[in-house]
Amino acid sequence: TAPSAGTYTISGLFQGVDFQPHPTTDTHILRNGIAVYSNFLNTFAVPQNFSLELQLNAGDTIDFAVGDGGDFMSNDSTGLVANINPVPEPGTMLLLGTGLAGLLARRRRA
Repeated sequence: TAPSAGTYTISGLFQGVDFQPHPTTDTHILRNGIAVYSNFLNTFAVPQNFSLELQLNAGDTIDFAVGDGGDFMSNDSTGLVANINPVPEPGTMLLLGTGLAGLLARRRRA
């Protein structure tokens, strides 16, 4: 659940972890229950990377879902690694850059 409104990066991977036979799953990322990413996974140990940048409102939810891929969930264990981070606002980056420049200038005078 997004703690505040802003731009967020959502990155990571889905990966099949059943090796005999290989998994067949459909993978999804949902924002407030609506798919913003969908793909099909049918390999073992080959990461399916994703990277999204989304504008979220406070209280918006992000969910990760895996379906049966059409074969009734037979040997479909699927791993997930996910990172969700806010993107710094341009004003924040400007303030940080100005502060660092000030510190460098002060250090040179000393």
